[in-house]
Amino acid sequence: MPKHKNRHRSQQSQRHNMPSGQSQSSAPPVVPLADTTATSVPNEPSLEVKVAAVHDAALQHATEEDLNAAATSSPVENHDLGDLLRKAHEVLALLESQRQRLSNELSALEGRQKRLGDGEARAEQRDREQSELQKEFNSRQTELEKNEQACKLERQRLLDWDESLKRRELNAEAGFAAERRQSLELLEKEAAVLRQELSSARQRRSEEEKEHHARLAKAQLAWTQEQDADRQKLSAELRHRREEFEATLQVAARSQADQIAQERQTLEAEKLALRDEQKKLSRAVMNLKDDRELIEEKRADLDRLIDQRAAAERERHEYELKALEQRLESARADRLRLDERLRRREEADLRFGNRTPEEIHAELDAIRKERDALHLKLARRPDEQALSRLQELEKAQEQWMDERFRLQQENLALKRKLSQFEMAVTELESLRDHRDVLQSRVNLAHQQIGELRTEIDTRIKTASERSPFPACQQMDQDSVLQSPVLVEDKKIDLQAFVAQLRQRMAFDPDTNKRLYYSERDVRCFLGGLAMSKLLLLQGVSGTGKTSLPIAFARAIGAEWKLVPVQAGWRDRQDLLGHFNEFDHRFDETEFLKALYRAQCPRCQERPFLLVLDEMNLSHPEQYGSDLLSALEQDLQHQRLHLRPAAIPGAPKLLVDGSALRIPANVWFVGTANHDETTRDFADKTYDRAHVMELPRHRETFELEEQQSPAPLALSALQSAFDRARRDHEEQAQRAYEFIETNLADPLAQRFRIGWGNRLDRQLRDFVPVVIAAGGSLGEATDHVVATKLLRKLRDRHDTRREDVQDLRDSLSKAWSSLVGKSKGAPQRSLEILDAELRRLGAEELEEA
Repeated sequence: MPKHKNRHRSQQSQRHNMPSGQSQSSAPPVVPLADTTATSVPNEPSLEVKVAAVHDAALQHATEEDLNAAATSSPVENHDLGDLLRKAHEVLALLESQRQRLSNELSALEGRQKRLGDGEARAEQRDREQSELQKEFNSRQTELEKNEQACKLERQRLLDWDESLKRRELNAEAGFAAERRQSLELLEKEAAVLRQELSSARQRRSEEEKEHHARLAKAQLAWTQEQDADRQKLSAELRHRREEFEATLQVAARSQADQIAQERQTLEAEKLALRDEQKKLSRAVMNLKDDRELIEEKRADLDRLIDQRAAAERERHEYELKALEQRLESARADRLRLDERLRRREEADLRFGNRTPEEIHAELDAIRKERDALHLKLARRPDEQALSRLQELEKAQEQWMDERFRLQQENLALKRKLSQFEMAVTELESLRDHRDVLQSRVNLAHQQIGELRTEIDTRIKTASERSPFPACQQMDQDSVLQSPVLVEDKKIDLQAFVAQLRQRMAFDPDTNKRLYYSERDVRCFLGGLAMSKLLLLQGVSGTGKTSLPIAFARAIGAEWKLVPVQAGWRDRQDLLGHFNEFDHRFDETEFLKALYRAQCPRCQERPFLLVLDEMNLSHPEQYGSDLLSALEQDLQHQRLHLRPAAIPGAPKLLVDGSALRIPANVWFVGTANHDETTRDFADKTYDRAHVMELPRHRETFELEEQQSPAPLALSALQSAFDRARRDHEEQAQRAYEFIETNLADPLAQRFRIGWGNRLDRQLRDFVPVVIAAGGSLGEATDHVVATKLLRKLRDRHDTRREDVQDLRDSLSKAWSSLVGKSKGAPQRSLEILDAELRRLGAEELEEA
């Protein structure tokens, strides 16, 4: 047992063995009376005399409450010291009671001081109220001044109006003289009323000011008197209480402190002897207890170890039993599924009436021809949207005509009213202006109707003349795009090809930009081209994600197109475009034009890289759903449907006039950042694509002089991929068997991660190309395991740290069976597992 535990228990034993009612710091130890008399100093009063003197002094200063408190306190039982210790404890009790009484008086004084502070707070509140009253008075005064200013302005306006009327009266005709005088009299009466209101407002303002000043002065005087009286009363009371308390405290403390200090020195020496004896006895008792507890703890540890081993063995047997039951259930499910497929096949044969597939295909072809004829007939008919637009314009024209007729009637009525009544010059001008406005509205309506009619005629005429795909139609007529390019169709050694590509990609002669990619990154990119038509490049900003496919295309003389993805993309129309029925024109996007260009004779024999920059600014599964679905089909069936029916005048490369074929020479490369402005890819997108994560920093290397490369033929690149698949097919099979043997059960049972036949196909395409390009089996397998399987462990909340650690240990242990003992570890896979362990709270692993 640890030593500090023994010391702790020894100290507890010492405290438990002390008499009740005493503490370690102040209570005296139990010492025989003979020892006390033996240690007394000659020529000094005895201990009994000193205790009695202190006892008498305490009784002189004690009050009736102190005596009652000392009488009710619990006595200390000690048969050896007798009355001497009893008197000493009574003295201590009296001193404690006096200290408590003084503390109560101090608390009372603090309460009074707090009330004084409350009075000052009330005074401050009254100051704030007075300030608010002053602000209210100032605001009212400001309002009155504004009213007075407004009255002055109104008066000046009336005077100006009066002068204007007088001038107009002199210049008016004689027939209006009486009427003008009458109007002037009315205005003078109104001005007199306004002057009277202004005078009464000024009088009310002066009365309110006088009343407010009087009320304010009265409230301020009362508040000042009340504050002075409270302050004087509280100050006098506080001063008196403080003087009494200080005098009493000084007398009691001075007399008692001297006597207690003298006796404490004598009592401390007597305490030490008894405390040493008690420590020795307590130490012996605690040593016996420690030995007994140590034996009991060892016995409990042994029982617990036996129980743990039994529970672990039982859990292992239960786990094996569950695994066998799961296999049995899986076999039963497979049998039921096969039975169901057999039953459905028999029902299908019965439903088709035992007809041959040729008869069914012939019937389907006839139905398709009839459907195409009906579609062609429907396309020649006028567009329903154009007819509805024309009807709306006719209705709008009828409404404008009705409005014009109504305005004309109003104009006639106004003219009749003008002929019946004599009006002032200002009223006539107002009516004339109103008539001009109405006439301008009528003219504007006629103009808009004419413009709309012209626009409709122009759009109908141009829509019937121009092509619905102007950009694609222009490509069909471009002699450069329609002329093939000489390409280099020679056998490629992938390992040497990677070294050449790395040098060519490192320098861009157009921008003088240097891009240092490692051979591993170039090999991985080539393997991705062989594995999938969709590649995802991830990493922090500035790692060269967008530059990698562009530099690759430049290095092999291929075509490329950069399409920036917008955050507002929501559906397929943002990616492919849409057909405007009114204009009879298809809104061609950059993505659509790039796909069409890739099929032209100039590009169809060369690889074409279509780069979707910032692909996850919006959800790729929404705007690119048709593209992802088409890439899952066979190569001859990969097409994007632009419209359900054929579009008249469609360019020649559209299939059936409504669908765009995805060419075999096109690869889609998406770049992605992961921050607060982007979206996460769905698992199905990751499963279908080749994923690369570019490093933050790359090593530089010496550049060699390179000549401009001849365009590489698509067939040469595909032939190199096919040769690699044939030469290293066995290595790909080893990689798949390693994953199935060592990772299938742990990932499925502990993390619910599985895969299908797509992973086998991707391994057979990716692993051989990486090995043929100079890589190793471990490098290729590590990349696939990290990006396809272990990636799904990131940021999961149902993952246990023990399961991740077990998976890491088993992967490290089994890796040598794939690559050999001296070929290193799966670096990228272990980095993902180590990151998850750190996230789950494990200690940071040491670097190997």
